[in-house]
Amino acid sequence: MKNLISLILLALTVALGIFMIKPAYDQIGVLRVQKSSYDAALSSAKQLQTLRDSLTQSYNNISPNDQTKLALILPTSFDPVKLTADLSAAAALQGMSVSQVQVVQDSGATSNRSNVTATAATNPYQTYSVSFVTSGQFPAFVAFLHTMESDAELLDLRKIAIVPSRQSNGSSQLDFTVTVDTYAMPLTSASSLPTSNTN
Repeated sequence: MKNLISLILLALTVALGIFMIKPAYDQIGVLRVQKSSYDAALSSAKQLQTLRDSLTQSYNNISPNDQTKLALILPTSFDPVKLTADLSAAAALQGMSVSQVQVVQDSGATSNRSNVTATAATNPYQTYSVSFVTSGQFPAFVAFLHTMESDAELLDLRKIAIVPSRQSNGSSQLDFTVTVDTYAMPLTSASSLPTSNTN
């Protein structure tokens, strides 16, 4: 009889122990998973900090003159009035004029440059498609393109359409419809760039 009571008490003790210990054991498992997640996040944060410090150092090594050039190539905001004025000035050098300027902000999916460098969702810059019409003789148009090519502002030529000018009156005047891509760094992205430390 005593042995039976002892066995019953032992069984109750084991059952009670399991009942009390199992929730704590399960909680330990959850905490271990959370710890692994936190450790991974901490490791990623340290890697990002190292990358940030490296990029900051690289940026600070760029001379102020080159930083100014970079700002011209990829400005912090797109100014259609300035671009139109620049195009008009370049065309005027060849006796041509610019008209019918149209600007469309692209998502980035159709831009050749964005396809090469990143997807639209991760682009740190905005792409603008600019189309315009200019009229003149073909050699003058070629010279105009060379002027655009040497401009500090980044322009990617996407499309050219050529038709005889309605005002040619039998001359060799042509109408050129040109589409280019230009780029700007959004203010939210530009504000996150490191600044030079002159101290």
